[in-house]
Amino acid sequence: TSASAVKSIWYRPELCPGHRPASCRVPRRNRIFWPELKALAAISPTRMAEQDHAPQRIVLTGATGFIGTHLQHQLLASGHEVVAVVRPGSSRRANIFRGVELRAIAFNDATALRQLLENADTVVHCAGAVRGRNLESFRPANIEALENLVSAALAHKIAPRFILISSLAASRPQVSDYALSKHTGEQVLRNAEGLQWVILRPPAVYGPGDTEMRPLFQSIRRGLAL
Repeated sequence: TSASAVKSIWYRPELCPGHRPASCRVPRRNRIFWPELKALAAISPTRMAEQDHAPQRIVLTGATGFIGTHLQHQLLASGHEVVAVVRPGSSRRANIFRGVELRAIAFNDATALRQLLENADTVVHCAGAVRGRNLESFRPANIEALENLVSAALAHKIAPRFILISSLAASRPQVSDYALSKHTGEQVLRNAEGLQWVILRPPAVYGPGDTEMRPLFQSIRRGLAL
């Protein structure tokens, strides 16, 4: 398929040893199509990374964030060529791994974005804003940046595949301005004719290096009721 709306991971039975195939499945409407998931081995378990696949040139936005830094590591470990995009003047360049090509580009620079995506096989768009006062404050990062990246991709004769790291909040756009901005950003991708894409909607993500969930766990550790 040329366009695949995705809400959660489709587990293949052979990747769930000791379980019946039915226990490894999610509803059809929530599946990631296997060829698309296989294209980004870093998002999958190690066994998926061991599947035969050709190394790709992957453009990664939001590379200095919590999820982005883990993606850098996994993509490099999987043998891919990684190009990390950061904002000009970013103070987080130290989070870029050795072996990753660093490009400082503003998302409103159409020429630079077209050059960035030249010869790219896949774009993993992980950048976004999680804090804002209203919809307009979320718009530049969560909607307009995506619009500009999609336009840059479609400017090429062979457009790179697009993987959007969205949010589970996008499934409930009425809940908040943030949720609405993520939902609207998804619609930009859904309406992009001629582009192969996948949307991932992770829930709250935490682990080594995370700071967003730290206050919650600190409260739990102190025994505070939530």
